[in-house]
Amino acid sequence: MKKNRTKKTIISLFLILAILILSGVSIVFLLKKDDKDQNWNSKWSQSVTVKNGVADPGVITRNFTIKSEDTYSYSYDWLPTGNSKEDLENILPKDLGFVTAFVLFDESGKEIFATAATAVSADTTLELTPGMYYAEYHYLTDLSQYEDFAEKYLCGSYQVSSWAEDMKGTFASLQTNGGWTMEYSLIVQAAGEYSTAYATGAIWGILLSICLIALFIVLITKDHSLESPKYDERQELERGRGFRYAFFTMLCFFGMLLIFELSEIVRFANFEFLFAFGLFLGVLVHIVYCIWHEAYFALNQKTPTVMLSFLFIGVANLMIAILNFSKGEISLDGHLQPAILNLFCTLLFLAVFITMFLKKLVTDRKNAEIEEADEEAE
Repeated sequence: MKKNRTKKTIISLFLILAILILSGVSIVFLLKKDDKDQNWNSKWSQSVTVKNGVADPGVITRNFTIKSEDTYSYSYDWLPTGNSKEDLENILPKDLGFVTAFVLFDESGKEIFATAATAVSADTTLELTPGMYYAEYHYLTDLSQYEDFAEKYLCGSYQVSSWAEDMKGTFASLQTNGGWTMEYSLIVQAAGEYSTAYATGAIWGILLSICLIALFIVLITKDHSLESPKYDERQELERGRGFRYAFFTMLCFFGMLLIFELSEIVRFANFEFLFAFGLFLGVLVHIVYCIWHEAYFALNQKTPTVMLSFLFIGVANLMIAILNFSKGEISLDGHLQPAILNLFCTLLFLAVFITMFLKKLVTDRKNAEIEEADEEAE
């Protein structure tokens, strides 16, 4: 009877996994197509020739359509061919023959955003409504052109002289003849929001992971028993204390976080990361306390089986953490991001192993002392 129940459990888990994989891939594929219609991403090369201080072309235009009103992240880059974002500080005005001036208009001709630089890699946040938008790139070769552009789009007539003074050295260094190829990038996407496809994929990934972990535990358990864990009275008492200490730890941490937020103290990390880190602290306190007081593992649980599951989850998170590090996603503008939480998850399971190792050392020492005392008594 138990074998039939186990077989049905495994078959059901496999069916759920298959349904999640197939439906998840299908939905993400469909939503991904919709996301492409909502956001805009374009990269291109543009050759610019300067002859006797005159740029050809003088202006180029790109346009894109926004379908829904939202706050958008607007990323813009222009760099000479062969250079990357890391080379920005080494790109000097004397290496080029023009300054690129950029201005964004809506379909009514209203200016939305403007800037000017020889080379740049930056982003800003814009409130955009549905409609067509036009991005103009002006190639300025002398200070008078910059003054006209600055007065019209950047600062107005009352500040143009000070702005022009700051740029006088730049235009004096430009070459008057030559040809250059610039690499452009223009990305518009919802700011601070994951795409629908990304969010859906993440949800499906979580469900898939839960099923995989459940299947893994069932398969590695010798008798395939799904019996609920059982604790004695002493363990229940210690577990209650562990929960209480974990709760007060999180309460103190979140209270401190709230004080920092209200007092506008500069944070070293993204708020989402700090919130999740508080949860990690609570879990860590509970696990370490219960393991140390021999109340974490149930009487009917096989410790090696549970530890093997922990090892599997820890290694998986370590691989993801290494991938996040390689992509540079753990930090943004000097603030730690939620992508580093996979590393903390790995450290959490490492702390479990360390706690169990230390507990075993202490227990073995106590047992040895008891045995010595018994021998002396005899």
